Amino acid sequence: MQKLKPGPKAVLEYLQAKDDKTATVDEIVEKLSHLYIKKENIERWVKQHSDLFVLKDNLLKIQESDSENEIADENYLKTDDLSPYVKRRSELVDHLQKLFVGPFFDEHEILGKKNAPMSFYLTGKLAPYGSTFEVINEDENDIKTNELNKRHFPL
Repeated sequence: MQKLKPGPKAVLEYLQAKDDKTATVDEIVEKLSHLYIKKENIERWVKQHSDLFVLKDNLLKIQESDSENEIADENYLKTDDLSPYVKRRSELVDHLQKLFVGPFFDEHEILGKKNAPMSFYLTGKLAPYGSTFEVINEDENDIKTNELNKRHFPL
């Protein structure tokens, strides 16, 4: 059996808590509004989990199960193991940090004229330690950007 995601799990738990194990789709959307559940979500979950849910005339109920296919199986509802998600998130964060800020290729990479930081990284520019934030107005000083780079950052 597959594990339930948080949305279908919340709907299942809501239905299980009710005496008749049924509810209208509108009632579920209203009662679980803090989860931002929409009617379309419920319809999709009914298709995905046809062994759990039955939807007929806007009324959602828990599918009656036989002894072989018991819903109450502990492993079926268990979603506590988030380690694969945590691992994947960490990998994504590391990759994005390398992509936006660097270093992407080597921890001690040397960037220069041929390997300009702006051609590799999406944010910021490198500047020597101790440099100032002095703004040079290109129009007033009649300087073009390429000339500025050659004059102030020779390699």
